[in-house]
Amino acid sequence: MAKLASDYSFNWRETEFSFIRSVEVPSHKLDLTTRSAMAQIIGWFKDRELNVLLEVTYSQTEPMVRAQRGDMLDFTNVPVDKRMPAFFPVLPQPMTSYRLHPERLKKMEAFRARAEKLKERARQRMTFRESDSYQQALSMLKEEFTAPDRLPEMSGSISLEAANGLANG
Repeated sequence: MAKLASDYSFNWRETEFSFIRSVEVPSHKLDLTTRSAMAQIIGWFKDRELNVLLEVTYSQTEPMVRAQRGDMLDFTNVPVDKRMPAFFPVLPQPMTSYRLHPERLKKMEAFRARAEKLKERARQRMTFRESDSYQQALSMLKEEFTAPDRLPEMSGSISLEAANGLANG
């Protein structure tokens, strides 16, 4: 700020906010990974106290850890592995045991049983659709209706019994 003040002949005060807003700084195009990392870091620190930000900056960032007051910062030691550092490690939550109400357990078990039945029915349908008789019935239908003007209006679905009837002839 001292250089700006001498270059533009003004005394620096807190009331110079309008000057700061008028200075144009050229923006550099950043790749998506860099923008994403910056947004994540800003998200972590935006609601924290300034002292927390300073503590992390001076104790966990590569250039600052090795620097002495007045030194130029050396960024050559910064690892470029595209992994986000864990500034605030998440501690594992202790496991809490709880019991469900017996009625809730019955409903859950009934739901699981119904889901298994539906899965089994779906497996049976898929097995049937892969069977030779089903494939033969489909090829017969295809041969029957090859001309575009003879195609019937087909919408909805076919029941398993109807498909069996087609297969058995």
